[in-house]
Formats: sequence, C-alpha cells, structure tokens
Amino acid sequence: KETIDRILQKYNHHLLPTFKELQKIKSSKKSNAETEGQLPTEDLDIVFFKDYVYLLLEPKIKKAIKDDEQNRKRKIEEAKKTGALFECQCCFDAECLLDEVFMCASDHMFC
Repeated sequence: KETIDRILQKYNHHLLPTFKELQKIKSSKKSNAETEGQLPTEDLDIVFFKDYVYLLLEPKIKKAIKDDEQNRKRKIEEAKKTGALFECQCCFDAECLLDEVFMCASDHMFC
C-alpha cells in the first residue's frame, strides 16, 4: 500500500503512469482472479475511467495505429506507381492520397 501511495503521489494520482510503473515492480502477492478487471461503478471519476479504459485497450490501440501507418505507406507506394498522389496546397505535402484530400469551392486541394 505504501508503495502504491508513493507512486500515485509521484504521478499526481494519474492512473496510467502509476499502473505502468507498478507493472515494472515485481509483486510477491498473487492477484485475486475474481476481482481482476472489475471496476467499482459507484462514484466513478470520469478521468479515472477514461484512463482505465485506455489502459485496457492500449495494446489494441497501438496495434491499430501501427496497422494504419503501414496501410498508409502501402497506399502511398501504390499511388506513386500510378501517379495518384496529390500535393496539399496549404502545407505542400507532396504525398497526399485522394482519400485524405478535401477541396474548397475554388477547387484547391487540402490535406
């Protein structure tokens, strides 16, 4: 308990960084399988709840981001071969895909 309190104070009572540091500490106690993954619902702090949900979904979120990046790279390579890349007329990024471009009323393309 003292370790948890100390780490909570270190991270200003933010769940995510506290949890990550606690994961690094090897615990001699076994977790109670019945309460693992359960969250009390009475008087739930919404910021805590968002951190908790992110904590549960973090591996899936990171995988989805990585998959999206790889998919975009693949699409850019295919578009380079067919000449289907567009240049943003605002930031001048020369590797914009058609599905990332918006057009204004004057037919200018923006990413």
